[in-house]
Amino acid sequence: MIKPLILAFVAFVIFLLIHSTYFHFRRPSQRARSVFITYVACAAFYLLLWLLTPGESAWSTIIQAEGEAVSFPDSYAMVACFAGVLLYTLLFVGYLEFYFTADRSVAFMILVQVEKTGGSGASIEGLSSMLDMHAYFRRRFDDLVYGGYLRKNDSLYFNTPKGHMFARLYASIIRYLHLQER
Repeated sequence: MIKPLILAFVAFVIFLLIHSTYFHFRRPSQRARSVFITYVACAAFYLLLWLLTPGESAWSTIIQAEGEAVSFPDSYAMVACFAGVLLYTLLFVGYLEFYFTADRSVAFMILVQVEKTGGSGASIEGLSSMLDMHAYFRRRFDDLVYGGYLRKNDSLYFNTPKGHMFARLYASIIRYLHLQER
């Protein structure tokens, strides 16, 4: 089952190369959408590679039993292909943790701004003037509208049924874990 592992890693490396190159040179306005489209395109590339590359026996050591090669049934090929897609997806989800932390974490925005002071330090008032929180919230709202969690009506935002469901779910988890208590 080496073929799906190699192809999943190849697809993920290609995803990283396309994503980083596109973001560096194009600076897309709908970043979350761009990341997802790149993920889907590379998943399709994985499937294309799967179809165009030799079978499993060419990728791994042929298991021999009494001088005869063991052949894998067709259902094995489907499971192996699915396992590769799953691995690629898990690599992508792991990368999303890093990406969204870098893109959306206020804590890291603060750390970067304090670092820019060159060791002279920063006050809360100084940091507030350096960070454009209005643009930060506008991007979050745009992403929530794109994701189908909110709908915009003039200048007001409303939860969609999907947004309502997730709001209730997270509110109950936050209450249960006492995450907003200070």
